[in-house]
Amino acid sequence: MSSYLVYWKPKNVNWDDPSSKEIWHAASNQFRKVHSGDRLYFITYHRGAYFLIGRMIVHKVTGELEAAKYLGCQPDEMTWHADYHALSTESDVMPAATIRCEDALKKLLVISGAKPQPIKQPFIPTGFQTMRLLTRGSAHLLDDLLAATKA
Repeated sequence: MSSYLVYWKPKNVNWDDPSSKEIWHAASNQFRKVHSGDRLYFITYHRGAYFLIGRMIVHKVTGELEAAKYLGCQPDEMTWHADYHALSTESDVMPAATIRCEDALKKLLVISGAKPQPIKQPFIPTGFQTMRLLTRGSAHLLDDLLAATKA
């Protein structure tokens, strides 16, 4: 199982009521590396701050046609158009959140060149648009952050 840090555009977040949206589908041309059982951690940048939006446990990765069928819509009605669509199961669905995460981002380690490295600072939103492989400890740190907001 691998864990990835994924950038989610701020326009895809309901900032007035974030939990009204559930995280069970995401699309990206970068998901060719993603497999069943992997975890995707979504972050975004909005009004000068970084936010952890949530986590998705991937059930499967599919193309746009199969994703549209799964979602009960036509391919041209899809919110996101990409070669790869990650889908979760109903039991793994998580409501979206908006958790400030600058401190957590400073502690994360990503795998780059086969070795763990901190994310280069200063953080800029475009620097997160490439999906990043997280270390196990970094994934646990984000899980802890998500769990702390539920309590």
